[in-house]
Amino acid sequence: MDASNLLKEEGIYVNVTEIVSTNLLDKAGMDYQNSLINPNLPSLFIEMGSPYGLKGYAKNVYAINSFGASGNAKDIIPYFGFTKELVKEAFKNILK
Repeated sequence: MDASNLLKEEGIYVNVTEIVSTNLLDKAGMDYQNSLINPNLPSLFIEMGSPYGLKGYAKNVYAINSFGASGNAKDIIPYFGFTKELVKEAFKNILK
């Protein structure tokens, strides 16, 4: 959400959708999926975990592609690039 506010300050308006379960999303059908994730607009899935299974929903996934690191959130979030500034830049890069 913080990254969306930074984008808004630059005149880039985004929709933020939380998908709790891809299994439930699959069962809901394409009409519902398309109402959440418009296939005609750029999208970026952000997952503070493995990107496994997300490529079917969006071309662009911002996730952790390694295994084994752990620590305090204040250390791990910047380490993996999940600061609001870096997520904002990741979204701006898909608009190019």
